[in-house]
Amino acid sequence: MELEDLKKGWREIDEHIDRMDENNEMAQRVVREHIVSVRERLKNRFRRMTLLCLMAPGVINLLFLEIDGIGSWTKFAFLFFFIVMAIHKGFLWRGLAKTDYKWMTSKEALISTFKLEKFQKVGILIGFPLALVVIALFMLDLYRAQEMYAFYGACCGMVVGFFAGFRMQRRIRKEFQQLRGALEEELS
Repeated sequence: MELEDLKKGWREIDEHIDRMDENNEMAQRVVREHIVSVRERLKNRFRRMTLLCLMAPGVINLLFLEIDGIGSWTKFAFLFFFIVMAIHKGFLWRGLAKTDYKWMTSKEALISTFKLEKFQKVGILIGFPLALVVIALFMLDLYRAQEMYAFYGACCGMVVGFFAGFRMQRRIRKEFQQLRGALEEELS
């Protein structure tokens, strides 16, 4: 009887180990799919941002035709800002599109993610001061042109835009953290 109990115990242990291996493989697949879905969300977000930054100068030029007194420096600043931001977001979009986490090692994927996140932060450090200059020039031109309602509207738009940008930045930072967390989980 003891030999039979021993054989039965070994079979149970083998079955348990097989189930654990299956669960581990399934957990790795779930983590991989999560990584890919977060990457796709970020990639789509940066693609939309790139397209918006490319379309914005044309739309703003149409609006400037309606308002007299907008200086050429302000128009140039708007154009420069949106081109710089389109290039920045385009590089992030392209970087995420080129990165295939399914075929990379976890360490390579983590390094790539850190580089993209660092590039995103550099974009904020460049874009925020540029945006302040553009807004200051625009508001100064509106004030000089005695377009007070447009000036007040621009002030309200600046406040709303600040909070919308802050919210978007928080989402992007959160998605990068999710991506890093999933990659770190896979690495360990």
